[in-house]
Amino acid sequence: GRVWIDELWVTLNPAYVLLTGQGFLNPADWVLGIRSWLAPLLISLPLRVLSILGIHEPLIAHGMVRCLIALATWYGLLRFLQALSQRLNLRHPPFLAAAFVMLAPEFIRQSTSADLSTLGLPPLLLGLAAALRAQSPRRVYPWLALAALLRYQYGAAAVGLLLYQLWQLRRGGAVKKRRELLLIVGLTAAAALLFEFAFN
Repeated sequence: GRVWIDELWVTLNPAYVLLTGQGFLNPADWVLGIRSWLAPLLISLPLRVLSILGIHEPLIAHGMVRCLIALATWYGLLRFLQALSQRLNLRHPPFLAAAFVMLAPEFIRQSTSADLSTLGLPPLLLGLAAALRAQSPRRVYPWLALAALLRYQYGAAAVGLLLYQLWQLRRGGAVKKRRELLLIVGLTAAAALLFEFAFN
């Protein structure tokens, strides 16, 4: 039932400002563009829907937003574990169930707050799941870019995956695929930067 300081400072208060036009924003964080407006924007959408439905009690609305984030995180975790089990040829339901039960408590703890690290987990997990399934970069890097926009540290996953894929393509001599990969990653990064400049 506790509320983390980061939730108030980084997501809930800016989301309230977006919805009502009232409230206080730290100039160093928001006016100067240090923080991304994507997280408050995402949080403000379900809060707006709840407001339309007549749910104005802060604790209830906050709890429902946390539940939505938790569901999205668990879905991402399930997709990631499914992709991992397929990649390792461990497609047995007991392995999937055991891995989910083993990891779920940590993800439950992480998904009980509406801060940046929590909001970035679902797209990070979905991007890594797509990479494990060896899907097209067009299905992988938009998820990772979204995760990095929500929490900049998650960009390390995208950079690490890109370097690994470039190394694999270099070994195979696939120059055309390497150029296509770099083009997709470049366009995704450019779109992410344009979003940041548009809101900051």
